[in-house]
This record gives sequence, structure tokens and C-alpha cells, in this order.
Amino acid sequence: MAGIEVVIIIAFVLLYVFPVLDFIAVALTESRGEKSPDDTSVKRCSKNPYADLIGLTTVSYTSLKPSGYVLIDNNRVPARTEGAFLDVNQAVEIVGADANAVVVRKKM
Repeated sequence: MAGIEVVIIIAFVLLYVFPVLDFIAVALTESRGEKSPDDTSVKRCSKNPYADLIGLTTVSYTSLKPSGYVLIDNNRVPARTEGAFLDVNQAVEIVGADANAVVVRKKM
């Protein structure tokens, strides 16, 4: 039974004490004139670095099984296929992108 009591106490601390501490931290930073993380003046970078590459045709720099690299303007760019494995130096088309890599498919 002692194990269950410990779990209940830990759950209480996690659910009730930590949110109160967060509230106190926000109140203290605002009272000192510091900007809170929710402030609208905080700029967030949400632009996808590879979005402009969609539609380009290039070649695979490494084999893509299903991830590897493609070559764009003599730069290695992380890439992954839609699922198929591709060999080195195959023509590929960039069909998508996220924050980590471009998505390619074999150029027909």
C-alpha cells in the first residue's frame, strides 16, 4: 500500500504544485518589466527553409533508402523519398518539404 500512496502524492505534486509555480514565475517576470514568452513582440521563425525548392528537379547525391541527400546548387540537402529506394545520381523531383528535409520522387 505504501507504493500507491507515494504515487498519489507525486501525482498531486505534478498536477497542483507545478502549475502554481509557473504562475508565480510569470507574475515575477511581468512585475520586473520583462517580456513573457507569450508576448506578441516575440518573433517566431515558422518559415520552412526548403519550401522554395518544391518543384525543382535535381539528382540524388547519395542513395535514398528512403532518406539521404540530394544536390542543389552544389549543396547537400537532406532528403527522403515517398517510400521508394533510389540509387545515387538519379534524377528526382522535389514534391514536398518540411523543416528537416525535402521530399522527392523519381523523375519520370
